[in-house]
Amino acid sequence: MARASTMRYQNVANDILTKAARLFDEQGYGQTSLQDIADAVGIARPSLYHYFTSKEGILSTLVERTTLAREEIISAVKDMDDSPLIRLQTLLRLVGESTSSNPTGLRLALNNDGALPQEVRRRSAYSRRLLFELLVSTLAEGVDSGSLRPMNEREVAATVIAALTGLQYRDIGGVEMSPQHIAGLLEELIVFGMSQPLDRQASNLEEALELLHQDLELVERHARSSSSETTGGSEKRGK
Repeated sequence: MARASTMRYQNVANDILTKAARLFDEQGYGQTSLQDIADAVGIARPSLYHYFTSKEGILSTLVERTTLAREEIISAVKDMDDSPLIRLQTLLRLVGESTSSNPTGLRLALNNDGALPQEVRRRSAYSRRLLFELLVSTLAEGVDSGSLRPMNEREVAATVIAALTGLQYRDIGGVEMSPQHIAGLLEELIVFGMSQPLDRQASNLEEALELLHQDLELVERHARSSSSETTGGSEKRGK
């Protein structure tokens, strides 16, 4: 009986969180009352206090769930003993799936920062910073290993985070796709754009210098070609 009561309690609490998240997202946190939430769940307002003592408590729980999911992703990627490219792909896929499967959670954290208790707000912001720094370091390792193109890692990381954040609006265009498919497409696009072609990857200084030598030869060839064309044109005009 106790187990059944616990399960029922958890089910009702989850229903409250789901309905509240939708109301906060659709009509705004400030415009949503506890009575609105109780009506959406189908319970009396006094019964709501058995689960959450305030509207702020509901919002905090929703944001903390999103923060916890982000922290678990960061921890999982940090624990990976794989190449920078594999870790980058995993990070993009996991964050993409998390964001596209729970877009409301991210929007609530970003749009209601001032309504959150200080500790909840700080933890959310800190986890976002950790995610950014993990992405920066992974990109830098990828460049150092030769698997990614040379880049400004912080600028690229900021752009990637913006793209991932945009997955909260995955219904743009009315195209129906699963969170997994959306995350996979974004991962593929980003990694493809940053990956160094296999014949341009250098795993040590000697190989890197050889690639640099090849690039310099190509530049010199184009320079000689341009010079010849300019000289030839001048001679023709002279005649």
